[in-house]
Amino acid sequence: PRGALTLAFLDPEGLHVHFETLKELASGRRVDFLLLFADAIDVVRNVDQYEQESDSNLDLMLGSDSGWRDDWAQLQNRSGANVRSLFPKIYQRQIQRHLKYTGFREKVIKGPQGPLYTLIYASKHELGLEFWDIITKKDRAGQGELF
Repeated sequence: PRGALTLAFLDPEGLHVHFETLKELASGRRVDFLLLFADAIDVVRNVDQYEQESDSNLDLMLGSDSGWRDDWAQLQNRSGANVRSLFPKIYQRQIQRHLKYTGFREKVIKGPQGPLYTLIYASKHELGLEFWDIITKKDRAGQGELF
């Protein structure tokens, strides 16, 4: 309902959630987002191909005016870690600019071979960030994390 505080969890297999979908979900609603950003399983592997396409999955996910190609051109060291760092920041910039979200948290989810994707939490309210910080202090088994 439009008056309820809502958490929208978007869990695509790759870069398959258009930025326009976020705009629609946030329109007139109090909604926080928990977004799977497929940086390691999609962006790192396909960014060179996306750079050549005008309406790539990356363009649609980040929004038409993200300017990601300019940021990409300025990235000197295109290691996997640097690529995984760059694109979630661009996404958050877009969410802040267009949807007026002010608070963000990230959590890198790793598999046996290394990072798989980044979870991005976005909220318009400090209390949402407090909830996120409390929840993420423990792992799935209830074990507290050191950092």
